[in-house]
Amino acid sequence: MRGLSKTLFKWFSQKRGNKIIELAREHFALTKDVIGNLNNMIEASAKGNLDSSEKYFWDLHQKAHEADMVRKELINEISVSEMFPEEKMDVIDLARAINFIADSGVEAGALLSFLNLQKAPEEMMGIIFEMGKMDYVCIETLTECFRTMRSNPKKCVELTQKVEGVEEQVDMLHTKSRLKISTLDFAGWNQGPLYLLFQLMDSLESISDCCENTSDIIQSIAVKIQ
Repeated sequence: MRGLSKTLFKWFSQKRGNKIIELAREHFALTKDVIGNLNNMIEASAKGNLDSSEKYFWDLHQKAHEADMVRKELINEISVSEMFPEEKMDVIDLARAINFIADSGVEAGALLSFLNLQKAPEEMMGIIFEMGKMDYVCIETLTECFRTMRSNPKKCVELTQKVEGVEEQVDMLHTKSRLKISTLDFAGWNQGPLYLLFQLMDSLESISDCCENTSDIIQSIAVKIQ
């Protein structure tokens, strides 16, 4: 079985997979930009700078659109490649997983665009800031994880464990946010914005979940390469 895996995943160390690998790297880079712009948007909203927040949202949206175009090109490249069916499915699953990260980032940005975080309690803003930062650490680590997948599979697997650890931290912050929403005084907030804030916390948590799911796919590939 081990010999079969080496045969099936031989393309990862050969030139015939390079075009696909480069497209996947571009997909990761654009998705990281999406989450980066989301963090910029959070910071601008917390300062009450809604014009800047809106600009970052449209930057985020543009990066997500570019990422989707790259994903489609990647799928097309896979369909005409000489890869084995097992190889194709792994990379298609990876492309879809990356796409879910970007989609969650867009969803979080859309929800945030209707909120002014400056009006939120300071403790709540702190949780949102921390979740956003942890989400960025997740995608940043995940990008490095993919980069080392062929060159250093052992390090790649170690990085997937780091992604899992960060995701657990985001989960804890998400649980804390639910408690704070129910106990803090949101003066001047009606039910509409509070509901959107609740959904925003879910979306920020979803980003790290999607990163962990993506790391599982990368880990599976890395183990086959080893």
